[in-house]
Amino acid sequence: MELTNYKPDGKGGRTFTITAMNDRCEVVGWRGKGIFLWRDEQRFDLNDLIPAKTGWDLVIVKDINESSQIIGHGKINGYWHAFLLTPISQPAKP
Repeated sequence: MELTNYKPDGKGGRTFTITAMNDRCEVVGWRGKGIFLWRDEQRFDLNDLIPAKTGWDLVIVKDINESSQIIGHGKINGYWHAFLLTPISQPAKP
């Protein structure tokens, strides 16, 4: 499945490939070399959602479940491994 982002002038924009969507309308997919989560009309790069300096490079996104857990494949310190991303609650803002 592909999702194309159209520009206001009607010309096609960047094409995103969707790999999965859950019942909450959260979508995971990729464009170019980036893998993304779309939630509430916002796009998040999955590599930006994990702690820095972990050694991980998330490369392939496969699925998202109803608990918003995301699975895929990536490299850690140069070796391929599967990953499971589990969302954490954000602390309340004061």
